[in-house]
Amino acid sequence: MRTPIRSETEVFRFAIGAVLVIVLAILIGWLIAPLAGVAALMVAIAVTAIAYLRAANPDRQEPLRRAAHASHPHGTPPGKRHVLVIANGPLSGGALREQIIGEGGEEVELDILAPVLISRLHYGVCPTSIASASERGRACSAR
Repeated sequence: MRTPIRSETEVFRFAIGAVLVIVLAILIGWLIAPLAGVAALMVAIAVTAIAYLRAANPDRQEPLRRAAHASHPHGTPPGKRHVLVIANGPLSGGALREQIIGEGGEEVELDILAPVLISRLHYGVCPTSIASASERGRACSAR
């Protein structure tokens, strides 16, 4: 989860910005119409929310990209293939086995990476008080 405000400087900027937006909304409401001031405040809140959601997340980790570009810790010996399976869904079946083994009949060293794929919205609406990940998965299975 991304922390929106990380320092006192950011808190100060947020407070100044909030005061300016509120003063501007009150001024618009006083000069034009009260509903125009409320509308201006709602537009400012919507623009801020959209900007926050679209901004890059500096805390985001990219384990799949790191795994794709990292070297294998001990290398693959001759006559052996190294296969990295990124399991973002259930794995089963003979077709999958044939894809992994291939046609050469070589020995295969298999690494399986099963990332946890949770969107911001899913993370926000799921109950985080549930103790285990499996229970949380069952509780929020309707993604």
